[in-house]
Amino acid sequence: MAAASVVALPRGWTLHGELLGVWRQALADLPVAKDLPRLAGRVVVETYDASTEERRERRKAQGHVLSIRLVEPPLDAPESESAANEGSLELLPKSLRDSDKLQVLPDDESEPSSFASHSSSLSQEVEVSEQAAAAIVEEADSPAFRRLKDIRRVVCDVSDYLERAEVTVQVNKFFDKTLKRLGTKPPSDLEYIIGELFTEVVDPDGKLARVFKAIHQNIIFCGVYAVKAKLPLLTKQLTKDVNTPEGWRIRVFFNNNQVITISHTKRETSCDPRNNFWFEWEITMTFDAGMNDMQAASLKITQLHFGTPITEEVKAAIHSGMCGGSILLA
Repeated sequence: MAAASVVALPRGWTLHGELLGVWRQALADLPVAKDLPRLAGRVVVETYDASTEERRERRKAQGHVLSIRLVEPPLDAPESESAANEGSLELLPKSLRDSDKLQVLPDDESEPSSFASHSSSLSQEVEVSEQAAAAIVEEADSPAFRRLKDIRRVVCDVSDYLERAEVTVQVNKFFDKTLKRLGTKPPSDLEYIIGELFTEVVDPDGKLARVFKAIHQNIIFCGVYAVKAKLPLLTKQLTKDVNTPEGWRIRVFFNNNQVITISHTKRETSCDPRNNFWFEWEITMTFDAGMNDMQAASLKITQLHFGTPITEEVKAAIHSGMCGGSILLA
């Protein structure tokens, strides 16, 4: 198998600068609407913020279930924080509740208060027929509907954490109306639906849109370019993408209203059947809590796995070149 040419990084090139340049582009100039339909099912939204449970209750009142995973805080977290965040919650499916009036709460966390205390301040009526139509369609077993449900889950979860409560309400109403309009006919143009969402409902330069400006193919291109340049051994041991679900995984993590990290994990496998191996690399972007600036970026190899067959010589060279599957590249 022919070797690939060596990739050289330009003078002054930095991963952070490259990613920042992509992220600062206008939403309309990025392939967000094109890529989100195939990527939404690979996105996990996580936090270890205790207020997630309050958000979960609030979402229930709107007829939906918050799917953000509540995970364990790091071992060095303050003791009080650890006590407030015991256990983890798996992703939950969407549900719709029959009700003629749904209470909607403002997303005000400056003053702790009970769910019921906000009920009189803001309410939103949702037609039962609209909810029922959405419930029927959401049960449809087709790839297009499943993708639409994944898009809804991710957009609403991110919105619930970043935006005012009424923004998430409007996003949910958009999806309810979309499902009602579709009836039992699977959506044929999800890219168009996402385009509608980010022009008619969501501010294309708002916090919610800025998260999705970091979730698309152009972000991955920056990582691929750097991996090939930083690991010369890949010019001899050619690799290709893994197209199964573990081949590209995305994590959005809200760190207690301090920073937001968005990570892309990619798996590549060998092209040469005589030398079987795969490895994973991860690109992580760190943003401030308001998604106003990308503060840092990193690229690292996180896993290396050898299969059979593989020669000991090639195995040793790859293991050495990738530091056993744990190396910071940028």
